[in-house]
Amino acid sequence: MNIYRLILLSMVLFLAGCEYELPVKGLDPSPKIYLYSVPQPGEPLEVYAAVAIPHQKGYNDFDPGKVHVEVTVNGKEVELSVDESYEPEYPSMERYVSDVELKAGDVVEVAAVAENADPVTSRTTVPEVMDTYAVTTQKTSTDKGYPSSSTGDVRSCRSFVVDVPSSDKDGYYGLRVRCTEIDMEEPENATSEYLDPLVWDTEYFISSREYDMWVEYDEGYLQVYKVKSGNEGKLEIQVKYDYVDSHRKIFYTVEIFRLSPEFWRYCRAAFIDYARVEIMDLFMYPSKLYTDIDGGLGLLGAVNRVEVEIEGF
Repeated sequence: MNIYRLILLSMVLFLAGCEYELPVKGLDPSPKIYLYSVPQPGEPLEVYAAVAIPHQKGYNDFDPGKVHVEVTVNGKEVELSVDESYEPEYPSMERYVSDVELKAGDVVEVAAVAENADPVTSRTTVPEVMDTYAVTTQKTSTDKGYPSSSTGDVRSCRSFVVDVPSSDKDGYYGLRVRCTEIDMEEPENATSEYLDPLVWDTEYFISSREYDMWVEYDEGYLQVYKVKSGNEGKLEIQVKYDYVDSHRKIFYTVEIFRLSPEFWRYCRAAFIDYARVEIMDLFMYPSKLYTDIDGGLGLLGAVNRVEVEIEGF
């Protein structure tokens, strides 16, 4: 028996000193064009583009080359320019911008080609703006925590509830709160920041407790919701409360988003994948995020936003 243990130990030590590159089942090793764009009325149209390749043997020697991007709005091509000041997060990524003015109902199509990858296309429609809603506020307390933090400590917070009328189609929404603080003695030194939503931690995903779905979006966290057709929606977001003295004045800006179905599905996939990592830790299988880029990777979705300003309470 001891001789077998010695042989097994020798094999383990031998394998530990070797390096192997194991193929991942189902992984396509070919280069793919990656696109990311979320058009929004009132904002410059941005398209981020790059050629992506799995991290494998020969990865460092791969030349991604350039991506040529074309965008049409309602069938008409729009002029794009490369942002030369953009510092890419990933090799070869470029930022294309256009000052085209978008409106609800516009159909945005993106096509891209590259020398080392197959061409890709995608399409989305700018959703209608929220024109009928009611916002109510409340001082309350909760034992929720901030994204990526633990819960359990009861804290004071401010609750914003947006009532959404029923529709004959599924609706996709997002809420975000920005806080502006004004020093009445030095009003020129006003500060503004997005407030992190208070949410259930991922540990509650395996219980019967309802969870909150959120994603990082631009400079803050966006809490996202789905309202099924025929139902009225009640969207709630809770944020921290800080004591305000008599020398300061607080204003909250509630940003109410309508999301395209593609953007909603991307958010949901990203959130679920994050939650699964938190729960399963190392005992997990490789994941594949949602993409609506035909032949490639990434996202083309759209949002529309309305803002409501509320004085501090």
